[in-house]
Amino acid sequence: MSDRIILKGHTKLLKPVITQIMAIHQLIESKDIGTIYGEPSREYQVRRKFKPQVELFFKEDEEDVQVGYTPVEGKITFRIMGEETNTLSNANLTTLARKVKEVFGVDNGYIWRKGKELYSYSDWDKGYQLQLLSRSESNARELILKVLSIQTDTFVLKNMQLCKNQDELIKYPYEPPTQIILGKSVKVPRYRPNVEVRFQYAAAHIHGLPNPKLLYSRTRNKKNALVV
Repeated sequence: MSDRIILKGHTKLLKPVITQIMAIHQLIESKDIGTIYGEPSREYQVRRKFKPQVELFFKEDEEDVQVGYTPVEGKITFRIMGEETNTLSNANLTTLARKVKEVFGVDNGYIWRKGKELYSYSDWDKGYQLQLLSRSESNARELILKVLSIQTDTFVLKNMQLCKNQDELIKYPYEPPTQIILGKSVKVPRYRPNVEVRFQYAAAHIHGLPNPKLLYSRTRNKKNALVV
């Protein structure tokens, strides 16, 4: 039996529920949502899939990493709906990069306090389908507001949802148990740990280009950023 889930229907009707379904998918952690077909699906692809996409990358500080684990990472992406591949310019991207630096690059990099609660924010027409693990609604809203401010967009409360497990401490324990593998005690992977990840860099993914365009890097480990 296939473990794929296929959604079919008109795009307008599917939009409000897709993000919630993806949030549920995060909870069940065993299903592949698969392909979502809308009417007309090609129009949806043209309007969103090939729009320029901005990625914000976060990473846990090395000194904070728990022994036996690797640094936790975090990514947030959104689309630039007002531009096309053939209209986007370096000037547009530079303006965006300066805003990212202003919002996320100050004070040694913005810290995203990841937690066990899954918040989503969906505004498809403006290019947002955010999914954020957070410790509280206030933390999640603060981060969403910062992301929206990059494109000077307004927060709309009805676009924000919470998908929460009813027994988080059992589902996502602070100290994961160990198991015996090949005669040795091994820690099982952590899921949704409470960690702080710090903003590192922002990049733009542009359809037709093999590599992302680096907008801004706080650490300067990456070269050729539009803004330093």
